[in-house]
Amino acid sequence: MKILLRLFNIVIFPLTLVLGLLLTLSGLAPNFSAESGSVMALLGLAFPVLFLLNALLLLYWALQLKWRTLFPLAFGLLHLGQASLYVQWNDNQSTDEAGLRVATYNTQLLGHYSGEGSEDSLKQLMQNHPADVYCFQELYDKGRNMDALMKRLARSVGFRYHAHYQLVPGRPYGMGIISRYEILKSKPLLFGDSSGNMAMWANVRIPSQQEGVQDWTVRVYNVHLQSFRLHRSDYDLVSEGFEGDSTQVERSKGLVQRLSKAYSLRSGQAEILRQSLDECPHTKLVMGDFNDVPVSYSYRLIARSLRDAFVESGKGLEGTYKGPFPSFRIDYVLFASPLKCLQYQSHSQVPGDHKWVEAGFSTGDLFAN
Repeated sequence: MKILLRLFNIVIFPLTLVLGLLLTLSGLAPNFSAESGSVMALLGLAFPVLFLLNALLLLYWALQLKWRTLFPLAFGLLHLGQASLYVQWNDNQSTDEAGLRVATYNTQLLGHYSGEGSEDSLKQLMQNHPADVYCFQELYDKGRNMDALMKRLARSVGFRYHAHYQLVPGRPYGMGIISRYEILKSKPLLFGDSSGNMAMWANVRIPSQQEGVQDWTVRVYNVHLQSFRLHRSDYDLVSEGFEGDSTQVERSKGLVQRLSKAYSLRSGQAEILRQSLDECPHTKLVMGDFNDVPVSYSYRLIARSLRDAFVESGKGLEGTYKGPFPSFRIDYVLFASPLKCLQYQSHSQVPGDHKWVEAGFSTGDLFAN
């Protein structure tokens, strides 16, 4: 038995080193724009799987009390910070009253094609999960009018203020921001004609609760970065498993090409958003569907100088995508000081293929000066 274990260890140790190297390369993915190559971006997508496998190998060697335990231990410690973007162990969320509650949700065209969800169901969600600012992506009001849709949604929770970005004139598809507080100004961020994705911002005036203290402006960004635009055959390939026949090989090549193209476009969009963030003179709040995982160039670039509501106040293993692919965290709430995150939650019992994500913030420090 000992001889068999020794032979098995001879095979497992090189695999441990190879896996550790892949994990290290995966962790470096955020440093490389997909416009210069997609291999690193795809490795970044695999980070949680590689980290988990490394943890299993750490346990394997530790149970044998082998010095080889040091290798997966070192690889794990090196990437522990990045793993915290996927799983958190925060204590119970603050019971302090949130001065500003926000929510973001990809509505998946309000169920017009999937059959999941509707305008009425979105209104019900807004009433069940009250917030001061809502950011919605993939809004669609077939045969009607985007502005009228926004008014109806705002009225459903007693709000007056809203702004939207309609991607193409004459087609009621886009995104919107609905606010309890006055929207002073809003503007779309242009990603170019080659993309069906979009972003916008709105300056929201947060009223001061203190006499003699001025109101504060928070710039709310609503973001929907490049989608993968996968075909039905791609979903079938993932669900049926890869067996290596020639047909599956060709389908796999097509899947990788679509992933690579999306990564490249998303990198450019993230750079446009980053420029706007750098030029913004106000406190920033960035929400939406990034269509990218935390260990990615896009997330790292956008999140630079910002804080992540899940990292600050979330708990457990988080995944916000509910579709047929693995449940990745691709919907985010990022924020800048002096906002302080008190609560973070996501809700899966909602129509569509994304969770409803919400966060609560203390606003006291906004008016401290």
